[in-house]
Amino acid sequence: MHAFPILATVPAIVTTRHIDRLTSSVQKRTVAIQLTAQAIEWDDVRLPLDTVTDCSAKPFSDGSYFFYVHTTSRLHALVVTSSPQSFIACFHTLRRDGSIER
Repeated sequence: MHAFPILATVPAIVTTRHIDRLTSSVQKRTVAIQLTAQAIEWDDVRLPLDTVTDCSAKPFSDGSYFFYVHTTSRLHALVVTSSPQSFIACFHTLRRDGSIER
């Protein structure tokens, strides 16, 4: 349960590589990227909004998108399975309205 309401969400595909002595495998699963007034979160990743500098997307021909979350120290790139434009618009509204301190 989130302490803050979820303002926007978009489904994303997360790829995890498992390597042990005998096998190497890649697993893909769908997670939800969630935007709250405090953070952008998915899976076990939590990016406080005061460290997020931008969100952007680049479409693929198959209808999915590369979704980028820029932070002060890192660029996160995920494949999202539907348009993230409303998520990005909500993020920029938060920034513009001063809810995210800079």
